[in-house]
Amino acid sequence: MTFNDNGAFFSAFDRSSTKELFDGPYRGGTSQARVRILVHELAHLVSAKGFKHDLLDDVAKVDNERMVQTNCGPLVGGIQ
Repeated sequence: MTFNDNGAFFSAFDRSSTKELFDGPYRGGTSQARVRILVHELAHLVSAKGFKHDLLDDVAKVDNERMVQTNCGPLVGGIQ
C-alpha cells in the first residue's frame, strides 16, 4: 500500500500550495483522516464487496467514500 506523501494521510496542507487537505469531513494529517484513508485502501486490497476501482473514476470514488462512511463512519469518528 502506498500513500501520497503530499496528501491528506500525512499533512493538513498541500506542500505545493496553501490548499488545506481533507479526507471526507476530516482535516488532513489527523488520526481520523489516516484511519479513513487506511479503511478505503484496505477495502481495495481485500476486494470488499461493492468497492470499485476508482483510480481515474470520480463517480466510483464518491460511491466508495459513501460506503466507507456508511460502514465505518462511527468507527472513524470515534478515533481520538
